[in-house]
Formats: sequence, structure tokens, C-alpha cells
Amino acid sequence: MAEAEAEAKEASAKAKAEQRARAKERVLVPDGWATAVAAEALRDFKGRKFCAVDWFATFSAHPLAKKSSERPRRPEELLARFVVAVNDLQIVGFASACKRPRGTIEKRVFS
Repeated sequence: MAEAEAEAKEASAKAKAEQRARAKERVLVPDGWATAVAAEALRDFKGRKFCAVDWFATFSAHPLAKKSSERPRRPEELLARFVVAVNDLQIVGFASACKRPRGTIEKRVFS
């Protein structure tokens, strides 16, 4: 009886370890993924103006950003991707920076 319980616990522990390994697995994502994720995160904000920090928090919480290869090595690489993505969206006209109050982004496209 105790032997069967020990085997069941061992199998359960092995399954949990495999699941954790799969969750930590990183994928290579195509170029432009950060701009796509930032645009998708932009849609989550209902108002016209919002804080850039909140936008970055939404961006970094996205499943694709979590699985990208930048995340575990150096978190500042994810911030660099976000800055480039915001610049891309500003060039296209989806968003623009506001000077008052600081750190505010203005949505230019409403969906």
C-alpha cells in the first residue's frame, strides 16, 4: 500500500516537473512581434489618455512577451522592444506622446 502511494507521488512530481519545464520553455518569435503585442495592448485601454507605465505592464503581461526569448536573460531587453514598438506605433499614427502630465500616451485610433 505504501509502495503504491510512493509511486503515485513520484509520478505526480515527475508530471509537475515536466509541466514546469514546458511552461519555462521559450520560443523564437518573428520580427515585429513587439509592435503587434503593443498594438493589441493599446486596445485594452478605454480612455483617450493613459499612463505609459500601465501600457508597459500590459505589454509585459502578454503571453507572447512572456514566452519570448528576451524575458529570462535580461528584462531590459523587453523594455527596449517595447520602446521600439511604441515608436513604430507613433510613426504609424496609432499613438502620440503627451507632455502633460509626463508619461502619458494619447490614443489616436479608437476601436
